[in-house]
Amino acid sequence: MSDDSEKERLERLRGLTDQAFDDIKAEMKRLGLDRGKATYRRPLDLLEEAYLAIRYPASAQGAASSTLLTLRGAIDCSIEELFRKCPVQEEAGSRRDRVLSIGLHCGRNGLALAHFDSLAADDEVVNRELSGGGRKAVMERPELAKQFLRGAEFLRALLRSVDGTLLRR
Repeated sequence: MSDDSEKERLERLRGLTDQAFDDIKAEMKRLGLDRGKATYRRPLDLLEEAYLAIRYPASAQGAASSTLLTLRGAIDCSIEELFRKCPVQEEAGSRRDRVLSIGLHCGRNGLALAHFDSLAADDEVVNRELSGGGRKAVMERPELAKQFLRGAEFLRALLRSVDGTLLRR
């Protein structure tokens, strides 16, 4: 592959990453995931940390473990915080149950529970992928960017599915 096409591919991935970050950041602010106790890492703080690591890597081969695991942490914290803000608190043993509960109590009007069931299934796959990619000490930039985008696309889909007016503040 020529250097020009590699640069173009990286530039395209960079643009997709920037857009995903901006979209997710706006959604997190809309849902109040940028606020909270300073003693805990807020979902937006974790997202920004992961974004900066992917956007401004220290080398051509990115540190996969810190970037992907931090993104996974942003997803984890987002799900937990959304679940905590649900107006109805119910026992939810698994993470899948939490995603379904978020959908049941805070889903956007017109979205069926099946949409959240699909998101819960995607969450299991993304969580496994980010954990697996995070175990690699070093990963080529294009592959790291693709993994990051996969997780970011899931997070964006989840956050866009939530009606912020139904959340407790």
